[in-house]
Amino acid sequence: MLRFWRLGSPSEPVYDETKVLTQAQSFLHGWRPPYSSHPPFGKLVVALSVRLFGDCPWGWRAANALIGTALVPITYLLARRLFRSRLAASIAAGLLLCEGMFLIASRLAMINIVYLTTGAWAYLVLWRFVQDPRPRMRRMELIAMGLLLGLCVSTKAAISELAVLLALSVVAFTLADPVPTLSFSGLTNFATRKVIGGCGLVLGLVLLVYLTVFLVFDWVVWHGIGGFVAYHQHVIQHNLDFPASFPNASPYWSWPLLLHAYAYWNKNPLNGTVEVLWCGGNPLLWWAIIPAVLIAGVRGYTHKSMPWIFVTAGYVANLAMWIPIHRYLFIYSYMPALYFGLLALSGDLQECWTGNARRWEHFLLLAPLLPCLILGLKLMWAGLAVFSISIAYLVLSRRVEGWEGKFVCLIFVFVALLTFVYFLPLWVDIPLSQTGYASRMWLNGQGLASWL
Repeated sequence: MLRFWRLGSPSEPVYDETKVLTQAQSFLHGWRPPYSSHPPFGKLVVALSVRLFGDCPWGWRAANALIGTALVPITYLLARRLFRSRLAASIAAGLLLCEGMFLIASRLAMINIVYLTTGAWAYLVLWRFVQDPRPRMRRMELIAMGLLLGLCVSTKAAISELAVLLALSVVAFTLADPVPTLSFSGLTNFATRKVIGGCGLVLGLVLLVYLTVFLVFDWVVWHGIGGFVAYHQHVIQHNLDFPASFPNASPYWSWPLLLHAYAYWNKNPLNGTVEVLWCGGNPLLWWAIIPAVLIAGVRGYTHKSMPWIFVTAGYVANLAMWIPIHRYLFIYSYMPALYFGLLALSGDLQECWTGNARRWEHFLLLAPLLPCLILGLKLMWAGLAVFSISIAYLVLSRRVEGWEGKFVCLIFVFVALLTFVYFLPLWVDIPLSQTGYASRMWLNGQGLASWL
């Protein structure tokens, strides 16, 4: 698996690994932990990794590599629940494997992959709850969901709370479903009690796990409840005091276009090669998510479909939450929205394959191929490729009924795989020539790198 290949490289802490490892070492050695604006569960995971696999680069990162690997089958099962399709599930898992931002997050001793995986696992349990009519199993699923969301919130501040709100919204909508045999007043009271009980159970477990994680990490530091509250007040004020600009920071609206990716780490050896770990993603997938979410939103509205509404709302909410934030932000904060976008994209491609997608949806999903081909192949070869794809699509649409949608799905997945392979050295620290590195920096040309 790519999440373990060359996992010990670089042989030094990268970017925020330094902070996370300091927190983890403080737990392992009983030292007073340094200040951190995020809850401690992600650091506990790294501490466990160091204890199990050794205090070395491979050991720092092994647990996160396992967690990142687990995200693949979780995504498969979640997409299968959402779209009731093995094909959509396979596409979702495949797209996740072809997305570099998730790959590099799984290969570093940082906290992002931990909250993403626990959140995705909670969403999987959520949709088991939605689709399971048995009351006893639903209670068990609510408990499991509350525990997983608690771990998610105990890893990352701010973003993870939105996962709880999304899950509670779906739980409330599901439990408010009326029971036909009851009178109107009895129905309302019964539904209200179910909603309050179900949401209260989940929220109570989230808070319980959150408090327990702080207790395990270092309750003495907070000096009881008063110190615990004071710490959170300090975190809020600390974030409010952050400046609006910072090196490598970028505004939220630039993230879907992949306009301001940057290097977590880079090295230029004397032999003229470049080694880099790039905080960026697969350009085709990022650019295709924009039309994919639009298509998902239209499907959710026209078909009144909860799964389509869920993936659309998840994407929009995880991006819109940054609108009122005035402190500096980094592109990796886009990852939760990116995850929902990949789910939407997998569902859209599955609809293309089965012949349920309309012609305008085909065109929207094919459109992101154009900038990728132009930037990757240059204008003449890109024009030839676009011409060939257009001719093939027209021939199939006229002569082989239903195959134009299959063609869209196949050509998209094929180009996504090629793009992933092309950018792979940037995510796994494979040395590149200066020319090879420059050819992959598509949006770092004059005027593009600094226009933000």
